Amino acid sequence: MASDLALVHLGFKQVEKLSLQYGDSIPHQAISEGFFFNGEKVLLDNRAVGIFKPRQMFECAMSIKTTMQRDGTEGIYNDHHDSGDHYKYALQRGDPYGVNNKYLWASMNTGTPVIYFQAIAPGRYTAIWPCFVKEILPEKGYALIVESNKVTSSMLPGHKHQLPTEIESRYCVRETKVRMHQASFRQNVLDAYSGKCAITGLPNKSLLEAAHIIPDLELGKTQYVSDGIALSRIHHRAYDLNLLGISPDSQIYISDELKQGKDNKFMRDALLEFEGRNIVLPRSASNRPDRDKLAARFEVFLDNCKGSL
Repeated sequence: MASDLALVHLGFKQVEKLSLQYGDSIPHQAISEGFFFNGEKVLLDNRAVGIFKPRQMFECAMSIKTTMQRDGTEGIYNDHHDSGDHYKYALQRGDPYGVNNKYLWASMNTGTPVIYFQAIAPGRYTAIWPCFVKEILPEKGYALIVESNKVTSSMLPGHKHQLPTEIESRYCVRETKVRMHQASFRQNVLDAYSGKCAITGLPNKSLLEAAHIIPDLELGKTQYVSDGIALSRIHHRAYDLNLLGISPDSQIYISDELKQGKDNKFMRDALLEFEGRNIVLPRSASNRPDRDKLAARFEVFLDNCKGSL
């Protein structure tokens, strides 16, 4: 049997593959496939618990996980982002030194890193690794989790880990919050539009993006599905450059600049033929584009068209 650290490193290799394949939106089905070691399947997590140790490991946790319910609310065992250099992760209810909490104590005492699966949508996760259990506060019911720079799969299983510095960890946490925010927004917008481009109906999620009606930086921390539209990459780019406009009534407009390419078949098929049509809206009224924001953005498109004349 391999050491806990060796198995965690194999877990790192697996989530590295999953992240390359799925980005920051890994489906739980892919996580649940685990990996094989010495002919045995080693699990990365368990759907029912947040703190998880596979049976092949001696005492340390392989992973910790947040959850999100189908209605979009968080599950029982979840983290709470701190504004500093760590995350607060809720201990499992019951004995703070027992149940699955004992795996966190072992990880902290041995300096063994863990994988952190953070929910960005129901059944979808961003994988963060390596993370370390910096401190456990049983009287408060949570552990402090710090994040370090990624360990590459080329590192040896016997590598001795060091806790990240406060500056390094603060940077990692800030970057991860941005990644999770973007991944969650994209996933929720694409789900609202049934995984199809609102203009063309293109049904391939890997070619779709969540276009912000108002630039991301102007929206603040809270963003809603109604702040975005599911568009293919080319239509998203055209929308961002104000070469394509969408009116408050959801009608599609094409700039004169693009119309100059009407002799190009791709231009006609991909863009020009959709002028005058309406985008396909989500079924849920609450997820449909905010009319006031569409109006403000459409004014920018019209001003851009005037400036190009």
